[in-house]
Amino acid sequence: MGSNVYNSPPRNIMGNSICAAGLFINVFLSVGGIYYLKYRNRKKDELYGPAPANAIMTATEDGSVHPHWRFVM
Repeated sequence: MGSNVYNSPPRNIMGNSICAAGLFINVFLSVGGIYYLKYRNRKKDELYGPAPANAIMTATEDGSVHPHWRFVM
């Protein structure tokens, strides 16, 4: 793929633009994911109240459905 994208030396404007676009998309998805998980934590706090500080969670079948489960960012 690199030889098809970087085909206009010496500045490689098209190749660098494609790579920069991919990086910006990844940043957008990462920031969006953080806000989404914070949103889900806030909704769980409204529904069940804050999780106890000393709660020990282990992996179970119900996963993130458990009332004390919170996503860590």
